[in-house]
Amino acid sequence: METGNKPATKPLTKLNENSVRIKEIISILSKYSLASWLNESKIEWIKKYYRKNNSVEISTESTEIRIRKAINELGTTFIKLGQLLSTRTDLISKDLIEELSKLQSDTKTDSYDYVESVIKQEFDVNSLDPLYNVFNSVPIASASIAQVHKATLISGETVVVKIIHEGIEKKISEDMEILDALAHLTEKYSSKLRKYQPVQLIREFRKILFNEVNLKKELRNIQLFEKNFSDDETVSFPDVYPELSGKNVLTMQFVEGTNVNDIADKPDEIKNEISYRSAQVFLDMIFRDNFYHADPHPGNFFISSDNTITLIDCGMVGRLDEDNLEKIESLIISIIEKDSEEIKQNIIDIGSVPENLDTELFAAQIDDFIEEYLDLPLQELDISKAINQAIEIIQTNHITLPANITMLLRVLVMLEGSARLLNPGFNLSELLRSYYLKIALKRISPKAIFKKAKKNIQQWERAIELMPKVLTKVLNNASKSDFKVSMEHRNLEHTVNSLVTGLIVAALFLGSSLIVSAKIAPLIGEYSILGLIGMLISLIIGSILLIRIIKEEK
Repeated sequence: METGNKPATKPLTKLNENSVRIKEIISILSKYSLASWLNESKIEWIKKYYRKNNSVEISTESTEIRIRKAINELGTTFIKLGQLLSTRTDLISKDLIEELSKLQSDTKTDSYDYVESVIKQEFDVNSLDPLYNVFNSVPIASASIAQVHKATLISGETVVVKIIHEGIEKKISEDMEILDALAHLTEKYSSKLRKYQPVQLIREFRKILFNEVNLKKELRNIQLFEKNFSDDETVSFPDVYPELSGKNVLTMQFVEGTNVNDIADKPDEIKNEISYRSAQVFLDMIFRDNFYHADPHPGNFFISSDNTITLIDCGMVGRLDEDNLEKIESLIISIIEKDSEEIKQNIIDIGSVPENLDTELFAAQIDDFIEEYLDLPLQELDISKAINQAIEIIQTNHITLPANITMLLRVLVMLEGSARLLNPGFNLSELLRSYYLKIALKRISPKAIFKKAKKNIQQWERAIELMPKVLTKVLNNASKSDFKVSMEHRNLEHTVNSLVTGLIVAALFLGSSLIVSAKIAPLIGEYSILGLIGMLISLIIGSILLIRIIKEEK
């Protein structure tokens, strides 16, 4: 059984004619008149089986409804895939997103005997008595991946115990192998679907899904959230019990409080405060920590008696690497500054752009977008509608976004929707504008400058490493009889002097940055005095050089 994220090495060999599951999948696809491209494959038994089960009657329904019904019949793995696809607003239509949002897993609860056996095996005990004072045999909730039981520890704390469903990992593993094979067939035989990179999409989905079936991952997510918000008394996460948790079991604090859906009777002032505070928490996760809860629906927010916000269900998370975060920040800056050229360039930088992009149409759509949304007063700007409109532009131009970016956009839309349930006047754009200032300040901070300097030095190191190879090639060419060099001198002395001065200034600045980052004494706080002086000198000389060049060009 496969338990990792590695895709099958020979995916098409997984489509075994004797496999009951693959026949079930093909049968359901053909029943709903989906995946007609299977008729184009060169695997005869698939074509024969597909045609045999094709249903003309069901095909009269819309494609979106048929996809939802087929996914529901296909079970847990496909339902999770459908839920993931509903976040890929850059790939699928609004109508399909609406249908996929209706997907609900009907996973049955497992027997208490199974639950007990999993806990015993996980912690190598003969009974639950040494672990729990009371363990409720009837689950209080059950989802597609796991079910939850309420319990009381020997020490007296009330907890919830999350248990992975029986056989779920094996079933998911088998389905993922088949999905991987079908994705390869899709890329090979469907020109319409090939542009959506189904193989890459399934690989991303595999990683997300296997993270969800490993409860150790959720435990680490909660611990990291707790660490990131350790100084914030207005937000909390359930306490976890690592000694009573493992791959298939997760023991957490039972959260006491009122669900956000049930606080309608609280004063408007408190509801407004909670709406902005909860949104602030998510924006801090995204822009400060680059690590965020990816499912901000109201059911995951609990409010305690002192109005502390507690977030639960931390299995699905999003991460942004520095490059993508910087691109998103640049996009936010360009939107707030209403700079259409920068908006276009930032979208192109973030996404995968087709070679035949109609740049004139794209530019016109961005201009219309700015006119419709960004010229509105801040208090009237609806971020959700603006994001959805931007997604339509991206779809129209067949631009594909990275999965973590689409997940982030979905979180922002959900966040605004959840906050407006509490506060109809909630405006996410106001909070985003406050982050505009934070982003701008962060980009000119010493830490950011040092980081860029270090990155530049690494690039220079790579360039220096390549230098011998380049020189060798040049010398080899020079040894040939037909090698020629053409040079024309046009008063280059001054230009060369300026260039050399600029290089010296850059070297001084980079060297000083390294001295500061290395915290070489003497220090002012955490910063090296020598390094700061060197940076200041380099900035002064650089400014003088720039002013002189500008004057000479006039």
